[in-house]
Amino acid sequence: ASGEGREGRGPARSPEFQASALGYRSCAHKGRAPRVWRPDSMAEAEAAAQLGRQLRQAVTANATASGQTSIKAARELVSLLSRETPTTPRVHALAQILEDEEQRYEDLCGDNSSSHRAGYPIGRILSLVQDEDDLLEKLGHNHLLDRSKGPALHAACLRLMRAILSVTGFQYPLTEDAVVDKLRLWALGPDAEGDEEAAVGTVLAAAHDARAAADAAHSAAKNAEGTPTHPLAVAAAVRAEAEALRVKTYATACLAVALEAEDVASAMVRRGVMGALMRPLREQLCDGKAVEGADVAEELASISGSASGGDRSAADKANEADLAAATAAGEMLDSDEDKATALVAQLCARGATDGARLAERLTEARLRGVAALGEFIECFGAALAAGATEVGLALIHGPPAGCDGTDWPGGWPQEAAQQRLATTSTAPDGSKTYSRRVGLPGNPQLPESLAALCSLLAHRKFCVTFVDRGGVKTLLALPKGQLTHNGFNRCLFGVSQVSQAMERLLAPPASSAGVWAARCVAAALEALDGGHDHARRHASLFLSLSFPFPAVLDAFDAQGGLRSLLNLLRHAAQLAAGATATAKQTASHACHALRQYIRAHLHRRINLCVSAGFGSGASGGRRASAGDHRTPGPGHRAVDLGQAATDRNLRLATHDPRVAASLLKSPWLVMDAFVAQDGHLVMLALLNVAPGDRHFHDCVPASLSVLRAATLHPGARAATASAVLSDPSHVPAMQVLMDIAARAAGAQDSEAVIDSLHVVCNLVAPPPNMGAVAAAATAFDRSVHSSTQEASAKKRRPERSDAERFAAGVEARLRQARAALRESGGIRAILSMLLRGAKHLPAPNADAARALCCRVLLSLARDPAIAQTLQTLQVARRLTEIMRDTHRTSSAAAAAAAGGGGRGV
Repeated sequence: ASGEGREGRGPARSPEFQASALGYRSCAHKGRAPRVWRPDSMAEAEAAAQLGRQLRQAVTANATASGQTSIKAARELVSLLSRETPTTPRVHALAQILEDEEQRYEDLCGDNSSSHRAGYPIGRILSLVQDEDDLLEKLGHNHLLDRSKGPALHAACLRLMRAILSVTGFQYPLTEDAVVDKLRLWALGPDAEGDEEAAVGTVLAAAHDARAAADAAHSAAKNAEGTPTHPLAVAAAVRAEAEALRVKTYATACLAVALEAEDVASAMVRRGVMGALMRPLREQLCDGKAVEGADVAEELASISGSASGGDRSAADKANEADLAAATAAGEMLDSDEDKATALVAQLCARGATDGARLAERLTEARLRGVAALGEFIECFGAALAAGATEVGLALIHGPPAGCDGTDWPGGWPQEAAQQRLATTSTAPDGSKTYSRRVGLPGNPQLPESLAALCSLLAHRKFCVTFVDRGGVKTLLALPKGQLTHNGFNRCLFGVSQVSQAMERLLAPPASSAGVWAARCVAAALEALDGGHDHARRHASLFLSLSFPFPAVLDAFDAQGGLRSLLNLLRHAAQLAAGATATAKQTASHACHALRQYIRAHLHRRINLCVSAGFGSGASGGRRASAGDHRTPGPGHRAVDLGQAATDRNLRLATHDPRVAASLLKSPWLVMDAFVAQDGHLVMLALLNVAPGDRHFHDCVPASLSVLRAATLHPGARAATASAVLSDPSHVPAMQVLMDIAARAAGAQDSEAVIDSLHVVCNLVAPPPNMGAVAAAATAFDRSVHSSTQEASAKKRRPERSDAERFAAGVEARLRQARAALRESGGIRAILSMLLRGAKHLPAPNADAARALCCRVLLSLARDPAIAQTLQTLQVARRLTEIMRDTHRTSSAAAAAAAGGGGRGV
């Protein structure tokens, strides 16, 4: 029988092996001295190392001469652009400085979602720009809507806005509808909702200016064939085409940022934006069509490298002379101010040098737009029709084998996770030349690819198809690095959001399901142990949604995942107010993941007791007493861990005599591991720091839910009752619980009040029907020993005596908790909740809270010393008054209901 239960799930594991897999060595807690929680030295070392790294990075960035020069050059350009009429070279120069410093920041700090730029040059330059409100309004609003400024200045202003907005996110001028409309028309052209009819005298006409200028330049070059001015006309046509491409590229980038605002995205999803963004991606990634803008980059490189001295215009020659003079001057200067002035002159003389990267920036902008819109259900049909599935799989698989004529085996190279895959190289003279490396057409980068993929995974159909076509296998094989921490774990979280996709991933055979579950869990644990808050957050969310699947739960236990989860929460509790908002939010998600983990094991434990027929035979008794934490059943089917299902399990654990006896008599390895790793202390510490902190507030219900389930186990109950937090508070566990209950009652948080009182009841009160529980425990002992010859003498002992002895043992173990409650002022706190605090709660919850308070007082009265104190406080009289008031209220409510019913008839 036991072999059938383990079929397809590997050989039976001994309790010792299971304990080792859960991440602890010993589960013996009897007779242990009260545990005082102190900060983990490893945690302190990790926190100190992380702070040291951040400090060194900030100091290094601020002390860098190039960074100081860039800041001073940016300040000079901002001043010039604010005081004087903006020129195209100056706007391009400021945009170039922002792009270069942002790239330096990303190379140093990794994923740009970890936004701590204030101590770096990029943060200081952004502050300079944003402090000049008139500058943003002039370049980001007025000049963009002014047709007289021409395509070149429009392109420069759009490039500057892209450099700012791609870092800061949605802000002015994207709040202006006219700007967003023009960005859409520049980026995507007119849609089917009547843009063409409104072309005359509107922004649509202005949006066509760049394209019209490029077409006119091409016509002039064609007409100049055979004339001496033909080379100049061709160069002018190429430059006009480049300006048109710049306008489209940077308008698309700014539009992608605007789409991150929900109100803008909601207005755009019905205008075909998703299809317009997805189709070019499919054509270049899947259909083999030419990348839009790649020919322009090549033509720009050809005209800059092949033109002879006689073919260049006077303006070109003057610019080159200015560039050479500025470069020579900059090499001889010593002060930062002089170097900054020389840098400004050099950048202005050089002009726009982004031509080689326009095609890849257009691809990047489209991917960012897909990431912003992908989660909207209204546009998912358009995304599928435009090839979203093919694009998503192409992005996750990376460059194909043998791309660019190399012997590349296929897939994303390792450096794609560490740095941007460059398609440009810098020549000795400072100019950028075009050079290709291993990559997809258009050179999409791995971070943007993962962001677009993650948004599409929110849809069930796409997610299931992604899993069926091996997408998760490829995802897990992606290179890991500073640019992919967040995107990779977001994708894992996206898969876990669709239960059908998880079922497909974990489907039989069990050996295959175990492999994928183990690899996914290993990736999540690597993120939890890492230093990237956003990756930790999404890894915690992935675990929260995956714990209902038994295969994932087994893999998590096999890899000792509980230790990583508790370490994260322990660090957050130690830092408390010193933790960042992101770290606190991550801790909140991790706390919810721990709650799901405990709920899953509680469900498994209850099912084991029920399905084993506890007390009905020797086989069931042996399985329960062995502490087997695995239950028969398919590992790919999720179990119900919702609130209603958990409430049923908790009620069975306290009100079903057989289940309650099993919890009191049988080992529970998971709870032993939880206590051995101070999980109860971590939960109490979070409860202690949560009041007054809006980020830790969500940890309260999760921590109480964990403690409520954990204190069903005798070992966890004893450890929690005697727990005392460390410096500086030295608060005992009982005081923490009663403080939370009092605060929650004042805030009318019924769930927190009831859960905290349930925890106190578990600590000081025996099961409600202790006689039946004791009898079931005695029957359990007989069933375990019935197959041995020594059992005959034991069976002849009076059953009643065994039950009384068991009940006396349970009662003796509860005395320490009752004494701890009394010493921490718990009696007055319980009376206050009973007489005043519960009145603030809604009627059903108020009655439940009063009932739990009465149960606590009843259990305290079993101790003679405490009973005398209760008599002194006249608790019996107060309880009688409460019963009388409750009876009157109930009678009045019943009469009112009866009267209302009669009138209704």
